[in-house]
Amino acid sequence: MKLIKIIQFLVIAILLLIVFQTNPQQVNAACNLPTCCELGRVCIPAGCDPRFPGCVCQDQCIFTYTGACNNYNSCTGSICAQIDDVAVTGCSTIPPRCGDGACGGNETCSSCPGDCGACPPTETCDVVNIVPGDYVCNIGSCGACQRRTGFRKSTPAGLWNCFPDVCTNDNTCPGCAVPSCTISLAPDPLNVTVGTNTNLTGTTTQANGTISQVNFTSASPGIATATSPGVGTFPASTSTIGGVSINTTTITAQAVMSGAPRCSDTATVNVTSPNAWFQAKDADISSGGNLISLIPPSCSGACTPWLVLNGLGGFPGVAVYNTTYDFAAGSSQGTASSKNWKVDSVYQGKIYDYAYFARQLPADTPLNEIATDTVNGGDFNSGGSPSQNGGYVWYHRTGDLTINGNANLVGSRKVVLLVEGGNLYINGRINLQSPGIGFFMAIVGKATDGTKGDILVDPSVSHPNEPELQGIFMADSEFKTGTTGTGDQQLHIKGSIVAWEGVSLERDLGANNDDTPAELLEYDPALLFTFPRELFKNRLVWKEVAP
Repeated sequence: MKLIKIIQFLVIAILLLIVFQTNPQQVNAACNLPTCCELGRVCIPAGCDPRFPGCVCQDQCIFTYTGACNNYNSCTGSICAQIDDVAVTGCSTIPPRCGDGACGGNETCSSCPGDCGACPPTETCDVVNIVPGDYVCNIGSCGACQRRTGFRKSTPAGLWNCFPDVCTNDNTCPGCAVPSCTISLAPDPLNVTVGTNTNLTGTTTQANGTISQVNFTSASPGIATATSPGVGTFPASTSTIGGVSINTTTITAQAVMSGAPRCSDTATVNVTSPNAWFQAKDADISSGGNLISLIPPSCSGACTPWLVLNGLGGFPGVAVYNTTYDFAAGSSQGTASSKNWKVDSVYQGKIYDYAYFARQLPADTPLNEIATDTVNGGDFNSGGSPSQNGGYVWYHRTGDLTINGNANLVGSRKVVLLVEGGNLYINGRINLQSPGIGFFMAIVGKATDGTKGDILVDPSVSHPNEPELQGIFMADSEFKTGTTGTGDQQLHIKGSIVAWEGVSLERDLGANNDDTPAELLEYDPALLFTFPRELFKNRLVWKEVAP
């Protein structure tokens, strides 16, 4: 008996040793008792009796117990560990496992699709295949004037829509009539001089909306600039066009409606040289009407933008006008002089014309008659019979007279030229080599029928740096400076001009108008000291008489 009991004890001990040294492993297939237990797993057959064949291997370690196991069936939902007929003392809960028919624990559709089911397919946006839309305006990602014409679906199941929707502009949507307009620019072409500004106006019409602004752009800002947006309200908008350099360019105007350009027009802009202008120095200028010399903005630096410059004494003359004046090309009226002396007045005094001066001559004044209608300028340099009073040489011509070539009066040579009933044509320079000693004066009267009486200077009369005409020039009609049309040379007159029907300043220097006056009129006070006494208004005649 003892031997039998010892053998039974050893068997039990060996079985316990095998059981308590096992490591848990997962096995999901049916197994027989010897194999299952040899792998260290608890084998629980029906009835919780390991002696019965057909056991099922569980993936649960037997070392963890939560309570006593009093019989084979006392551990519902747990593992009851037992050896042979001896009940063990504890049970452990069976954890969730893949294959138990329930999705629990850390099981997912990817780790255990048998319990959790297959994972749903992955959806991506199909940007190629488009499903026709519902053709509704202003829906989804489509704007107020767009109709939804298609959807982008997900793939492969098509579970959701992709943005953006497929939208088509449709002006038949409610409130989406197409804005439209027209614009016409004037003047076209537009002419503007360098350094000046002028206006370009766009006249517009509009429909299905309101023009919010008109934008003006220049194709070549280096030729002409344009202010933008234009100033004004419907139906007209104006841009200020500025001339920069001589050339031609295009200005474009675009009218904006609902945030977008809806109509446009273009105009040609011709940028030309500044208009010709004149200037005086140390002289009064008097006009019976408007007094205008449009000095360009380009007159700067060595070019002083005043109508009357200071003389040697540091003072200018006075600008006398009637009604209005303008001494600047641009929006301002400019500056008369350093003192800005200007007077709005009209001369209402005596008319000192040819007839007046002819009456002033003493009867014994020797007149040197000119028989031909043409003389050389050099003929006035010498010759003729001078008067006894002051040594003046008086020349007289009835009808037109043309002076060809230059007249250079040397020393105390003093000449007075009377042209009666004709025009005086000056085709050469007239200079005083000794100002303050020498003297020249031309007095030109009208014919009896009221014609003639002009002094006309040929445009070829010029000099690069000296006055072309020196003396006093009086015309019953007009004094004309002469021009070839454009590209003339400056005419510098040092003395005085009186023209009772106006002075026609005709010269145009073209591109040189930017900083050079076409005519420069300079006063010469020395002529007062050499003016013939015979022509003074009040004069005393000294003559020896018998006692």
